[in-house]
Amino acid sequence: MKIQIEKALLCGEITVISSKSYAHRILIAASYGKNPVAVKRLPLCEDVKATIGCLTACGTKISVEENTALVTPQPFSDGVLDCGESGSTLRFMLPVAAAKGINARFEGKGRLPFRPLGAIKEVLKKGGITFDGDTLPFSISGKLKGDEFTVDGSLSSQYVTGLLLALCAQSGTKRLNVIGRKVSASYINITLDVLKQFGIEVSSDKDGYSLTVPEILPSPSVLEVEGDWSNAAFFLAAGLISSKITVKGLKYPSMQGDAKIVSLLRSLGGDVKVTENGVVASPSKLKAAKLNCADCPDLIPILAFTACFAEGVTEISGAERLKIKESDRLKGITDILSSAGIKWRYADDVLYVEGGKVSPFVADCLHDHRLIMASSVLASVCGGLLVNADGVEKSYPDYFEAYSLLGGKYALSLQ
Repeated sequence: MKIQIEKALLCGEITVISSKSYAHRILIAASYGKNPVAVKRLPLCEDVKATIGCLTACGTKISVEENTALVTPQPFSDGVLDCGESGSTLRFMLPVAAAKGINARFEGKGRLPFRPLGAIKEVLKKGGITFDGDTLPFSISGKLKGDEFTVDGSLSSQYVTGLLLALCAQSGTKRLNVIGRKVSASYINITLDVLKQFGIEVSSDKDGYSLTVPEILPSPSVLEVEGDWSNAAFFLAAGLISSKITVKGLKYPSMQGDAKIVSLLRSLGGDVKVTENGVVASPSKLKAAKLNCADCPDLIPILAFTACFAEGVTEISGAERLKIKESDRLKGITDILSSAGIKWRYADDVLYVEGGKVSPFVADCLHDHRLIMASSVLASVCGGLLVNADGVEKSYPDYFEAYSLLGGKYALSLQ
C-alpha cells in the first residue's frame, strides 16, 4: 500500500489509544485466576488480538464488546497458537504454555519467524521442554519444572517478562535470576506492576526477582488499560514542529518507559507541558541534544525525524537493537532521512542526525507500523510518499483517523 501525505498543519486534541504493553500482560495474568476480569479500554490492535487468539486457543474464554474484554479463566488445554507478527505474544505465550504443561504448536508470519528466541528456548529446554524445530512454526511438549531459572537480560526484556509470567502460572515461591544488563528495563517494570495488581508478591534485587504466587490469584474484577505513551509520542512530536496538540488519556508519571518522551522532547528544547487536561506540545525552536534511548528504542524513529528540525547534530544512543525489530528499523530510518535531504551517520550504537531543510521524500516504511506513523508526521511538514505503508493495525488501527482529525491530509493507494 502507498500513502500520499500532503503538507498540512497538525493541531487540536486527541485521545490516544491504550497501551498494548499493559494489555498483553493483563490478559495473560487474568487467565490465571479463578474469577472473571473485565479489561476496559482494551486496544484492539493486531498484536493484542494475537494474544487474545492464543489464550482462547488454550481454552480461556474471552468475549470482547466494544473496547472491553471479559476474561473468564479455564484450565489450559492443548492448542495451535498463532502469534501473527507479535513478538510480545510469542515471547510471552511460549514460556506460559510451557509452564502450563500443554502441547502447543506456535505459528507466526512476517519477520516473526526470524526474530531471536534462542535465550528463552535454552531456559525452557533446561526446564524439561521439548521443541520439534528451531524456527517457527514449531511445537513444544512437556511441563516446565523448577522454581528457579536464569536468563540473559541483555538480549530482550521480553524474555524476562515471559519467564516472570510463566513462574506465575504455578503457585509457590519462585526465583528468576537475570544476568547481563537489563535492556528496556521499563517494560519489566510494567510486568511487575501488573503482577502486583493480581496479588503476586514480587521483590527485586540486583540479581533478579523473587515471587510468591498464591494458590488462587485474587484477580481484580475490573481493570482499565492506561493510555499508550509509545503512540502518543508521534502526536507530541508533531505539536513541536507543527502546531499545538493536546494528547489525552495518558497517565503521568507512568511505568511505561516511553513516557520518557516528555523529557526527551524537552531536551531538544520542546515545549511540553503535563496538565490536568492532557499533555500539551507546542511549536518550539529546537536544538540538538544527546538522547539516551537504550530503554525506549521504540521512540527512536519519531525522535530521529524530530531531530531534523533541531539546530545542530543530535545524538541518539541505543539504536543497534532497531535492526531486529519488525523490520530493520535503523535502515528504514536512515533511508528516509537521506530521501528527505537530511545528513546522518551511525557508529557504535549512536545515530547522529544533523538538522536541516527537509525536502519532500519517498519513504519505504518496510510494512513497519512505527516507521509509517513517524514518516507521516515528518511528511506533514513537507509532503511525502509512503510506500510499503500497510501495518499500523499492528499497534494503532485508528491512527490515520486520528491523524486526519488533527488536520492531516493523506490519500491511500493499494497499488
